[in-house]
Parts: sequence; structure tokens; C-alpha cells
Amino acid sequence: MATAHDLTFEDVGGDAVDRYQYDEVIAAKRDGKRVGAIALAHFKHPVYAPEGRVSVQHIEVLPAARRTGVATALFREAERRYGKVKHTNQTDEGAAWVRSLTRRSGRTRYRRHPA
Repeated sequence: MATAHDLTFEDVGGDAVDRYQYDEVIAAKRDGKRVGAIALAHFKHPVYAPEGRVSVQHIEVLPAARRTGVATALFREAERRYGKVKHTNQTDEGAAWVRSLTRRSGRTRYRRHPA
């Protein structure tokens, strides 16, 4: 059975949205094939976020690779690279995943995206 331990990560691009925000995508690969990706927004503003912050914009995992730890591994890779990563607005499926992270680690509480 495939696990998160057999994943590798690669930067697949990014783009400056404006002078305060840069977007980045990190992909997860298993056996050389892309199985998921996380899109991150890096935001730094002299008034609103002078220290800078990183937020999850989107996480996507191929259906065949779901429930194997890919989303969690992508999130942990983002945390490893950038420290605290916010993930505040989620779909119902994403909120359930975030609750599972919180239950396991006892870390940050997150807010569900309003329907």
C-alpha cells in the first residue's frame, strides 16, 4: 500500500499577483507521477502583515491517491518550508481533513468555509 513516505516534492511554479502577494504551487509525486498539489499564497504587507504569512489556497489529490496521506504530506511540507501555514476556509471535505490534523496534533484550530 502506498504511503506518504514514498512521496517526493517539487516546485511547479508561481506567480506574483501584486507587490504584496506571490502564489506558489508544490506538487507531490509518487513513482515519478504527480499525485497531488498544494497552492500557497505568500502575503506580506507593511501594515496588514509586516511579518508575512503563508496561506493555503487549494489542495488537490488525484482520486486514486486519496486517503494515503498525500494532502497531509503536502501541508507538512509547506509547514517545513515556511513555519506556520494558515488554512482557514475549507469545503466540507477539507474541513474534515483539517479536523483530523487537529485531532492528531492538537495544533491550530481552523474555521470552516461558509456554505
